[in-house]
Amino acid sequence: MENRPKFLKNMLELHDNWMRDEQIRARIVNERVRFVYATSWSAFVALSRMFEGAGAEERAGMEEAFRDALLIHGEQALEDVFSETFLTRFWSDVMSGLQRGKIKSRFFDVRHVQVVEDGCLKEVTAGDDNAIKVCYIAPKSIFDDYAQDLRSRGESPPLDLRDLRREMGKEPYWIAAPTREPRVHRARINGSLQTCWVISLERNGSGSHVFPFGEEPRTNPRS
Repeated sequence: MENRPKFLKNMLELHDNWMRDEQIRARIVNERVRFVYATSWSAFVALSRMFEGAGAEERAGMEEAFRDALLIHGEQALEDVFSETFLTRFWSDVMSGLQRGKIKSRFFDVRHVQVVEDGCLKEVTAGDDNAIKVCYIAPKSIFDDYAQDLRSRGESPPLDLRDLRREMGKEPYWIAAPTREPRVHRARINGSLQTCWVISLERNGSGSHVFPFGEEPRTNPRS
């Protein structure tokens, strides 16, 4: 108890130094995420430095490695936060655009498929063995409509199509492309054969949809 004021003083100094450090600010640009890791760093190091004697020198020598590990973890956390926020906003805008007629439903196609050798998709009938419900998406056409809708409201897409594809590829609803050439999913959408993205409309073990908007988009269903 008598050491609490000393601990608090040292922790606050370490916390302030972390938040002000230019290198850390450059690597973890979001202040809220940076604050979380500043708290972890400052509390642990302030407490460690209060224990003198055996092991103190060894712990002091490990501080830099601990700092580096927290920075790496913080950078990954920042990517995860940004990805989740952006993708949620993207799908919200897409669904809103669909409802308002600003994004064309013909660029989506709901089907039942089986995942076969090398990750290729074979179209089947609902109820067939290993059939899963998916939605094929014409990404360029949808992104163009989405971007145009945003610009009409004085906004612009925060990421381009390539960045969106990279972030979406981390999500559980994403159906990975085949591992054999041409290493893309292709399907006839809107009258032409197109390279597509494919997302799962299935449920997970707890009964929730793996795609955050559940049954949507309900367009061009096939049995």
